[in-house]
Amino acid sequence: MSDQPTTITSVEDLLDFCANEPAGCASIHIDDNDAFTCGTNATNLDSLEQWATNPTRIVNAASSIDTCGRRWIIFVRQDGPPTEHDASHYLDIRAALACGDVNLVDCVIAWGHQHVSMRYLQHRTTSYPTPGHTNAA
Repeated sequence: MSDQPTTITSVEDLLDFCANEPAGCASIHIDDNDAFTCGTNATNLDSLEQWATNPTRIVNAASSIDTCGRRWIIFVRQDGPPTEHDASHYLDIRAALACGDVNLVDCVIAWGHQHVSMRYLQHRTTSYPTPGHTNAA
């Protein structure tokens, strides 16, 4: 994770922020002003499938952190393009985090020099909404 404070308002910002993340899943937490507050470093010990199948760890993390942003973005670097299972895992994780009062803004899956944003697939926009507003196309 970058050590410098930054704002993340779009998929492009996220890709810049996570440019040096290794393979695996990372969660990026932003506040209501789109500023990075905290997160986890990517690790190949975690996967979307693991988080979706047993969301207890991430829901507990969401529930126990008061100073961290309540808007989360998941960044995944993997060997190949996402599958329908990845999309399903994203929806399951989003529902689990909502129970912990966390808004999962996006899940971006990157492989090689390509990426897919689940937010883009749903809303046809690469921009992230600010709280109280939606900017879906």
